[in-house]
Amino acid sequence: MPGLTIHVPAGVGYRESSESRAEGEARGRAEGLAEGEAKGRAKMARELLRSHGIEASAGFPGDVPGFAEAPEDEVVAAALACRSEEDFRARLAAGD
Repeated sequence: MPGLTIHVPAGVGYRESSESRAEGEARGRAEGLAEGEAKGRAKMARELLRSHGIEASAGFPGDVPGFAEAPEDEVVAAALACRSEEDFRARLAAGD
């Protein structure tokens, strides 16, 4: 095909593609780390409850309001002090 022309939009080039790729990879790593931390934190909370003879519900801790945002020390304190899953929820909501 003689005269084939490829048009590249202004401002698009190798460097920008590399930067976009690097940004995407960094975002993916950050999301992966956050997901891993969330899973580890959920496992920790389940195990702390289980160590006190409390069997958590199937949706725990994803269905506990504020769990994802609560500082880890508050999660641990609530899990160690609670007597039931409901008590854990109340303590975490109160910030105990």
